[in-house]
Amino acid sequence: MRERKSGSSITHQELLMKQAKKVVVTLATALFTLGAQAVPVSYDLTLTATGIGTVTPVFGITSLPAGPFFASFTLDEPLTPNGAFLPVTLTAFTATLGTSTWNLADVSVSYFSTDAAGSIDRGSFVIAASHGVTVDHFEVAIGASSNVTWYAIDAAAAPVCGFATTPPFVGPIYGGCIGGGTGALVVTQRTAQIPEPATLLLSALGLLGVASRRRKG
Repeated sequence: MRERKSGSSITHQELLMKQAKKVVVTLATALFTLGAQAVPVSYDLTLTATGIGTVTPVFGITSLPAGPFFASFTLDEPLTPNGAFLPVTLTAFTATLGTSTWNLADVSVSYFSTDAAGSIDRGSFVIAASHGVTVDHFEVAIGASSNVTWYAIDAAAAPVCGFATTPPFVGPIYGGCIGGGTGALVVTQRTAQIPEPATLLLSALGLLGVASRRRKG
């Protein structure tokens, strides 16, 4: 059994123990902060064109099949559960169809519905973006229309767009536009990767255990 007289200097093992305890406290504080922070959530959209207007080219596209096309957007935090078509602020957005690209500054409308888990209700959400007021309009509008999941209007070709109103809803059927009918839009969620709290905590406890064994030795 080892003894230490009053007033003697601290041992190397005790110093390690103190340092390990500080690490645990620091990590515990970090875990608490991490839990309180919002985690950005991003979504990727894959768009398939099932109809093109009668006035072409549309964004340089002259006929189908064309694409697939891609878009993505980011929210600064997860959506709240059971939302009913509520306005949501996007922190990033991009969509590209042929020769045209829309960015966050072009977004004018973004409304979402969510399920009980807070995931986007893919039967009811809309994002609309335009270059200016009526120029080169892009929109995903699941649930907002019975016959189209996404479309884009090329104002340089013809600033109008018409869609079929009966199955199989392949529209558009006239104008300078391109779009997709039922099933032509796939939404994929991806969440920013952060350290798992359990992993951090196990690391901290491991350091504390090593220091404790050294002290007892």
